[in-house]
Amino acid sequence: MVEDDAADFCSLGPLFEQKDAVPPNPAVLVLGGSTFMGRETVQALLDLPARVCVVNRGRSYWGTNDPSGGRAARVSADRRDAELFAARLDVVTERLGGRWALVA
Repeated sequence: MVEDDAADFCSLGPLFEQKDAVPPNPAVLVLGGSTFMGRETVQALLDLPARVCVVNRGRSYWGTNDPSGGRAARVSADRRDAELFAARLDVVTERLGGRWALVA
């Protein structure tokens, strides 16, 4: 099991804040949503509204600036370490308690 380190799981709260909406807002996992098209994708999903979890795939400095303004959950998982990357996604998916409606 992967340890819960604040540097790796920056904020998971937004995944649960809208979970009780009726009907529940869809949960979306975005791989690389901090720059370029990913940032715009995250903003569009949040505007739906959707519960969004952004996976930073390797840039350690990303955790210092949250483009979503705290509206998306954030996880850091280095894509160069496949085992660790998969383990981090497993932890987030387990905490979600269900399936992702979309992986983008």
